[in-house]
Amino acid sequence: MSPIIPPPSQATASEIDRLIAEIDAYRDRDVSHAELGSVSGFQEAQAVRVSIGDYFVELLTLLAGVAELVDPAIRETVVSRIRDERRTLGKVDDEIDRLVVEGVHTTQYPNARDKLIRSLKERGGAAKLYLQPFEAAIRTKRLEQMIDAASVAKSELEAREGLARIETIVNEAKKNLANLQAQTMKAAVDASASSFQSLTQAHEAQEKTWFWIFAASALATLGALIAVLFWHDTSTSTAEVVFAIVRRGLLVSVAAVFLKIALTKFNLERNLRIIYAHRESVLAQYKIFESAIGDDTAAKNQFRLEIAKYIFSDPVTGYVTSASPSEINISPMVSLLEKVSGK
Repeated sequence: MSPIIPPPSQATASEIDRLIAEIDAYRDRDVSHAELGSVSGFQEAQAVRVSIGDYFVELLTLLAGVAELVDPAIRETVVSRIRDERRTLGKVDDEIDRLVVEGVHTTQYPNARDKLIRSLKERGGAAKLYLQPFEAAIRTKRLEQMIDAASVAKSELEAREGLARIETIVNEAKKNLANLQAQTMKAAVDASASSFQSLTQAHEAQEKTWFWIFAASALATLGALIAVLFWHDTSTSTAEVVFAIVRRGLLVSVAAVFLKIALTKFNLERNLRIIYAHRESVLAQYKIFESAIGDDTAAKNQFRLEIAKYIFSDPVTGYVTSASPSEINISPMVSLLEKVSGK
């Protein structure tokens, strides 16, 4: 016999009313700090807070009207999520006040201010995206309630408005999801562009170093050849002649080896510098073209796939051939795959 599991705590109408009052208090709190002006103040954050509070109050009011018709799990989920978001958003308000008290003239203030505003926007968008499916279910119950009402004409009008609202919710959910994907993609592109820029600069510095080493080695090799050609040797015995030839050969060989190493390293570093500069340039062009596509999600996804292939299709620079030995793995992607596969 299976054990009896007690039902979860359910949000009552009084609890919903108390939560609405808490949201009203949160919405009425002013954290704009208008005395700091439009540049240093939090007017934008205040507008976002009011918008979030309006949405929560609207949804809770709608839920209170059909509380007995809505599935208890949906009712409890909506109330719990809004209550948790209210607490989290209150902590953001406290962070804003703390930041203002610490001083707006510190070097950390602008970045900290922008981070708090961005966090508030992302938090509100994520909460709305999470609650919209439940809002659609609640509005559906509201439509069923209106159908049973006495005033058929009025109910029909409200039903049409509700259906329009549900359609708007679906469209907003799709748009919010696309925006979240775009933000994630933008962060990844920015991080990759910064990484490629750092690699380009590092290999450019190495390229210059090996160029001067190559130039010095070339001069040393030239000097060795001149010394060998104009080295006057008075040796008469066979052993002395052989030793003199070997000594001259070693002198030229050592200089030539250093010259070869320097040239090889120079070509490798130049090749890598061109490749990473190419990738950095492709990412810069990607941002421009993606913004020109508009809101066509399918076209953007296809474009991202094509640009990813193009980024890692390294250009043929002519400085390195496939048969050339190299101590450097040109593609970090290949290196990562080799580590994962255990090769």
